[in-house]
Amino acid sequence: PSATANIDSGTDVGYKIMYDQGLIQNERQLLGKLDEQDIKVIHLDRRNKLLQYVAYAANKKDRLENAAEHQPHPTTEAEIKALAEIRVSGTPKDVLKYMQKKNGDVTEMSNVLTKYLEPDALSVVNYEELSKDHDKEMGRLFKFLGVPEQHVQTDLAKIHKDKKIHEYFVEEDRDDLKKALKDSEFSWILEDW
Repeated sequence: PSATANIDSGTDVGYKIMYDQGLIQNERQLLGKLDEQDIKVIHLDRRNKLLQYVAYAANKKDRLENAAEHQPHPTTEAEIKALAEIRVSGTPKDVLKYMQKKNGDVTEMSNVLTKYLEPDALSVVNYEELSKDHDKEMGRLFKFLGVPEQHVQTDLAKIHKDKKIHEYFVEEDRDDLKKALKDSEFSWILEDW
């Protein structure tokens, strides 16, 4: 959608921009005027970068193997079942590299956002907190945005419920990955291994 679209006053509009869509590279052009225009930004971060890797790798694998039926955001039981059965692979070096890159992206984005936005124009939302207490986090966001609270429900479904992290990976990668995580800045993730 175009950011220059005519919008009636009183209408709230939201845009989703991913890190890899030029936000960091074109920060001045994209963010330079946001604060002057009373635009609010919600920065969504996922603390567990290993599960972020799993989501990325599972979707990539499903897209390659089932291009015609691939649904990255499942809503039906068949779509949920298809993605839930996928086990991802990855060498410890590649997985840790991905996780460190994502940590770096978040840090860089946080720095860019705080550079251009006043504190009252920026809210950081943690994916895990949003998943754990959806109503509380949504209430906080509605207050931040200055709009009345509403019940928000999604048709999207959780693919993996009550699963331990190691269950997402093919068996042959599990031991090496666990050892690499133990010796890394991400060792805390092993609490849910």
